[in-house]
Amino acid sequence: MKKKDTKQLLFENMEKLNPEFKINEVAPQPTAPTAPTANQTPRQPGDVKRLGQVTQNNATVQKAGQAINTAVEFPEAFRVWFQSLGYKPDNPAINISKVRREIENVMRSMGYK
Repeated sequence: MKKKDTKQLLFENMEKLNPEFKINEVAPQPTAPTAPTANQTPRQPGDVKRLGQVTQNNATVQKAGQAINTAVEFPEAFRVWFQSLGYKPDNPAINISKVRREIENVMRSMGYK
């Protein structure tokens, strides 16, 4: 699969996961070890901003992502999205506990309980 196809699939799946998916919700990166509070806005690295811009400007990606809206679809959609990122299993910059923590922080900041 070509890189462009993978990114488009990512955005399609993100939209399916969250029908209200907006550009600022794409992988926010907190500057502190913990997630930002409700009053703080996380700084987005340039790569994340570009990813968000592509998502926001692609109606196909947005529509496809909005169709992912069940708990059954989430695991595979997450796998497809995560594989499209630049992380590899031997990358020491990320590990399972960090991913769990960041997902929890993002979901809590979005109002999930």
